[in-house]
Amino acid sequence: MSAGVQTLEIPDSVTTIKYRAFRSCDIKNLVIGKNVETIGADAFSYSSLETLMISASVKEIGQSPFVKC
Repeated sequence: MSAGVQTLEIPDSVTTIKYRAFRSCDIKNLVIGKNVETIGADAFSYSSLETLMISASVKEIGQSPFVKC
């Protein structure tokens, strides 16, 4: 069994996280960069998230981006 990614940091250069971009990934900690404005539907669904840091820059969040985390 894989240990997965402990921490994923979305860099400040990213502005959009697309539909199902990290679906079913074994990510424990997520830090979303300060320039992300859009998080697509199901972007992190079925992940192993335990902690999330999200910037105030996010203006649009698709349906169920963190379902079953």
